[in-house]
Parts: sequence; structure tokens; C-alpha cells
Amino acid sequence: MIARVAALAALSLVLSGCALIKAAEEPTDLYTVTPKSTFDANIAPVYWQLAVEVPVAASNLNTGRIAISMTPTSSDYYSKAAWTDRAPLMIQTRIGRPIMQRLHGTWSLGMVVGGATGWVASAADVPLRVHLFGASVFMVLVVLWAVRGLLGADDPPEPHTEESLASGDRPLLKFAVAIGAMGFGLALLEGMPNDWSSVVLHDVFHAGRLKGAGTSVFATAMLVGRLSGDHVSMAIGGRRMFTIGTGMCVAGSVILATAPVTALAFVAYALWGLGVSVLFPQLYELAARLPGVPPARGMGAMTFGQRLGFLSSAAVVGSLADLTNFRVTMFAVAGAAAALVLSARTQTH
Repeated sequence: MIARVAALAALSLVLSGCALIKAAEEPTDLYTVTPKSTFDANIAPVYWQLAVEVPVAASNLNTGRIAISMTPTSSDYYSKAAWTDRAPLMIQTRIGRPIMQRLHGTWSLGMVVGGATGWVASAADVPLRVHLFGASVFMVLVVLWAVRGLLGADDPPEPHTEESLASGDRPLLKFAVAIGAMGFGLALLEGMPNDWSSVVLHDVFHAGRLKGAGTSVFATAMLVGRLSGDHVSMAIGGRRMFTIGTGMCVAGSVILATAPVTALAFVAYALWGLGVSVLFPQLYELAARLPGVPPARGMGAMTFGQRLGFLSSAAVVGSLADLTNFRVTMFAVAGAAAALVLSARTQTH
């Protein structure tokens, strides 16, 4: 047993050393570009927003490294310096300000209202049937009102020849599997704290009337993260924000697994919600602009993995919790899901 522990400790030191070496090799200076911000005061306002496709760039420019032209036929890169994102994506972001995070914020707003309503109903001992019936009627009325604003016609399908489909089969399959795996992993990361917070607070922390507050804390943190996510993405780059957000989810699961009191459990849900808030909006953007993959196919693969993840979340968490406990399960599933997401993301370039 002692030999195994010693071997694990040695392996940990080796891996941590590799991580430090890798970190030391990463660029130390990050740069971005600034869009034009001064305009003629007489320009008439418009009530629409321009959507900009990702610019097409040569392979030597389609990178996060800062290129310098040495000769008309050769180029090099600055050492220890990089853009905050791939150059074409950064240009797209600066020309047309991103809105995906704030767009998903409207969903989070509904989650905040729904979570708060459920918490109040639970604390007030409202019968479950009355609560579910009232919520169902309200949602049907909202959908009937909102559906009137949908577009009346779909966009025309993109033309694809048999030759283009045949030549794109291999990358299409690779990207479809990768983006589907990311959707599956993110569904676990987002679904677990939302679906199981009340059970964990009741069974593990004995939170009493506060058992329904976990969803509200989680949803409020997601709302804050999504309302500010577009600005954070422009400041530090989408890739770095995605990695940090995934790490925050794992950190939240660690705090939840080790928290001795209920207050720290709420801190864990807030940190988890803030981290996961920026992930799905970025995944939607990524799925729509995979290299060589039509946006509809990328979105289809992503939503298939996402639905599969949400559907299997309850079974996975419930089964593992029966075998171990909720603390271990939350950390184990969150860690595995984060590893899957980050690993799959390396296959989407």
C-alpha cells in the first residue's frame, strides 16, 4: 500500500513538473485589436445589428500567434507573444460585437424566475400538484405569446454537391463526434447542479427551508456570467474564457464535495454557475463555424450530444450516488465531464 502511495506521489510530481514546464513555455504577452470607436455625430441610428462571418485567412495567419512578414514568400512569428484568440475570430469579434452570451442570458433569466418560484413554493409548503399545474399554464401562455415573433420562413438550404460531400466525410465525422462529445459533457456540467441541488441540500446539508435555494443561487450566477460574458470574451479571448469557466465548474464541485456547512455549499453553486454560464454560448458559436462543416450539421451534432447528456444526467448521478454518496458523485462526474470537454475541444481546430 505504501509503495502504491509513493508511486502515485512520484507520478504527481512528474506531472506537475511537466505542467510547470509547459506553463513556462507559453507566451507571456497577450495582444488584441481595438475596433473603431469614434464616429460622426450626424450618423443616423439603425435598429438592426450586422452579423459578420469569420474572415477567411491563410493558414499562417489562422492562428493565435502574431505573424510578421519576412519576405513576400515567407513569414515568421514573434516569440513569447500571442493574440487573445485566433486572428480571424478576433477580427470577427471586433468588427461585430458578440451577443451570444447575452442572448443565452434571457434563458438564464427564465431559470432565475423559475428557480425562485420553486423555492418560494417549497418554503411555503404549496402542494406539488398546484405548483406544477400553475407553472405549466404560465409556460404555455408565454410560449403562445412568444411564437408569434418567430420568422415565418426558413433560410434556403445550402447547396452541396456529391463531390463536396464525399471530400468532407472524414473531417465531418471527426468534428461531429468532437462537438457532440462537448455537448454531452457540458450538459452534465450544467444539468447536475440544477437537477440535484435540492436533493443534495436536503440529504447532505440538511438545509431545511433553504433546500430549494440552490437552484436560485446557481441560476443567478449563470445570469450574471452571461450578461458579462461577451465583454470578458473580448478582453481575454474566447478560448481562455472557456478554459477558465471549465476550471471554475470543477472548483465548485470540489468545494461542494468538501463543504462542512450549508453556506459553503451555496458558494460552490455560485462558483459553478458562474463558470458554466459562458460554456454553452461558446459551444453554439463553435458548432456553427467548424472548418469545412455546414453550420446546420455542426449544430445538429452538438444538440444531439447535448440532449443525450441532459437525458442521461439523472441516471448517471443517481446510480453513482447509490454506489457512493452525493459528495463523491458530484466531484467525480464534474471532473470526468470537464476532462471530456477539454479533450474534445482540441479536436475541433
